[in-house]
Amino acid sequence: MSKSARLVLVLAMVSAFAACAKKEEPMPEPVTPEVVDTGKYK
Repeated sequence: MSKSARLVLVLAMVSAFAACAKKEEPMPEPVTPEVVDTGKYK
């Protein structure tokens, strides 16, 4: 498994957890991860 694939999985889990934690909010704000520093996503 590549590093970026693992990062995507972690971000998916984090966003899913955040969505569960903030169920009262209809639209949770998109979080910009500061870990992504590879230049691939910029």
